[in-house]
Amino acid sequence: IWLDFYSEITRIDSEADLLDEPHYEMFLPYLRWRIKKRRDKNLKAADDTDYQEWTTKRDAAVAKEFTGQDVRLQVDIPC
Repeated sequence: IWLDFYSEITRIDSEADLLDEPHYEMFLPYLRWRIKKRRDKNLKAADDTDYQEWTTKRDAAVAKEFTGQDVRLQVDIPC
């Protein structure tokens, strides 16, 4: 079983704080899209370039995650 979790949430107290994330570049298009979405309730995600950029970077980050392990099931039934 492989888990990825945070044991403690990093407190952000200024705009100059650094993100403790391996793929921080994907957050900027997401934030731009969420700000535009909050200002314009009728904004369609599929039409927005920032949303499309975010989904592309998100999918690329997910595709890079590989544990290098195969899943094998071995059933041991006593005779």
